[in-house]
Amino acid sequence: TYGYASEGESFSIADRSEVWVNEVIGKGEYEMGSVWVARRIPAGHVCSHANQARITTFDWNDPDTAMYAEDVLSFAKRVGLVDADQQPHSFSFSDTYDPVTFEGARFCEGRVWSFFS
Repeated sequence: TYGYASEGESFSIADRSEVWVNEVIGKGEYEMGSVWVARRIPAGHVCSHANQARITTFDWNDPDTAMYAEDVLSFAKRVGLVDADQQPHSFSFSDTYDPVTFEGARFCEGRVWSFFS
């Protein structure tokens, strides 16, 4: 009954000099806690997100553009969401923890695309 239990959240975090998108997914029935990843939005770009994880691959070695939970990959391996030999460079956060469904594509992505029109 304690700890982070949501299926997922996405946050925009900004100050005067930078903007980050942070996606958090609860560990569910496996254990308390969450896994997360954050990506910096490059200067001159925009990002829109609605109830659907959208961070796929990211640079594991560049904390200026990406940050992540220490166990974001090892947890996925441990619970069988990815193969045990999954390599970081091809690991996709959203495809692993929040794969697109018909409903997600229809309702969440539709709201995201309306931002750009």
